Amino acid sequence: MEFVPNFRRKVMGRCVVSFNQRVQVQSEPDIDAAIFDVSHFVRQTYGERGLQQEILQLFLTQIGDLRRALEARQFLVSWVYLTHTLKGASAAVGATGLMQMAVRWEAEPTPADDGTFRALLDEFDSHCSAFRLAAAAFMA
Repeated sequence: MEFVPNFRRKVMGRCVVSFNQRVQVQSEPDIDAAIFDVSHFVRQTYGERGLQQEILQLFLTQIGDLRRALEARQFLVSWVYLTHTLKGASAAVGATGLMQMAVRWEAEPTPADDGTFRALLDEFDSHCSAFRLAAAAFMA
């Protein structure tokens, strides 16, 4: 068992920092931090399993939506906007591999030729598959 700080305590309806309280969480499965930084995710979610499950479901839905937008080449505003969104969402949940990929993509111009674009989609799919497996192992 591991302990993480519980930073949520309600005072007059607001959450305030409380460094003296701790919550007990179950041990984390052995997951490659290059794919899913579980320690970061547990800290961000205060060790609350219900919150973790909800956030992972939202993130998996979001990457599915981003995949469909990529495949249809429907970059809502621009390539930079799409890659920046992916970078921020991935960083928030600890999807390290996806975040690092998005950082690289953000610095590159919009892919013009089909070969480059297909390679980017394959890389995205590979990182998403790895994250999905890691997230499933974590929630098991």
